[in-house]
Amino acid sequence: MTTPRPIAILIAALGGEGGGVLTDWIVAAASAQDFPVQSTSIPGVAQRTGATTYYIEVMPLSAAALGGRRPVLALTPGAGDIDVVLASELMEGARAIGNGFVTRERTALIASTHRSYAIAERMAMGDGRYDVGRLMAAIGNHARQHLLFDMAAVAREADAMINAVMLGALAAAKVVPIPPQAFEDAIRADGKAVEANLRGFRAGLAAAGGAAAREMRDGKRRHGAARSVAALEQEAQANMPAAAEIVIEGLRRTAAFQDAGYARLYLDRLRPIVEADARAQAGGRLVRETARHLAVRMTFEDVIRVAEAKIAPEATLPS
Repeated sequence: MTTPRPIAILIAALGGEGGGVLTDWIVAAASAQDFPVQSTSIPGVAQRTGATTYYIEVMPLSAAALGGRRPVLALTPGAGDIDVVLASELMEGARAIGNGFVTRERTALIASTHRSYAIAERMAMGDGRYDVGRLMAAIGNHARQHLLFDMAAVAREADAMINAVMLGALAAAKVVPIPPQAFEDAIRADGKAVEANLRGFRAGLAAAGGAAAREMRDGKRRHGAARSVAALEQEAQANMPAAAEIVIEGLRRTAAFQDAGYARLYLDRLRPIVEADARAQAGGRLVRETARHLAVRMTFEDVIRVAEAKIAPEATLPS
């Protein structure tokens, strides 16, 4: 009989997410099945500037079945040699692809679909976020199979850490010959935050069981939002003609700051002012001044907003 090769698992996490604890749970569960197992880590920093990776190799045969032979297990991952990538965030899964660890012939990629934006994304002038659609396409093109769902949201709902949800996803994917009960036993044996971790594990197991790469929203404004703002501008032109120019600029500013719904709130707040202006026979002066100050106070000029203003002058509000 040909001896199977070890199962290579690469965990790609961020600092502070409990990747080391997750690794210990997997090792403990594998050991309980009498599988030879070995792990190592390449810890980063507890910030987004450094990833924290962990590497595990599990021999899917018991020590008894090996007849006294001891497998040689590697300490570091090799490009093209990974069976399972378990990522706590979508970009970390994509990073594993970029590093050559994910292959169509071999690798199952299990990843959370939420984003924790990198420093480069936050510093970019304008919207520097990586395109979620491209990340998803890369996963679909390079992985043999993939399991994707928002593990961060599941963790919040379960009041647990994301590492427990990741363990549940691994169990649900059935890419390692370790039963869910063995993972639960490992959590209990660890003895730390047992109830919370069990909640997270079971929530991840359930969510992964029904996950099918749910449709995601990346937060970027779409053409539909632009059409909504245009409709609000027409409404302002019709109902506030004497102050329409400044109100329209305020609508554009609040929509750029958040979205069309926020611009609608801005317009709704001006309605009582229109009525007051009419009663005072102010000729639109009250509406114009209120519209200008209200737009300023409903937004603020942070770094991202200033960058947007530089590349989209039409979004600014004249003083």
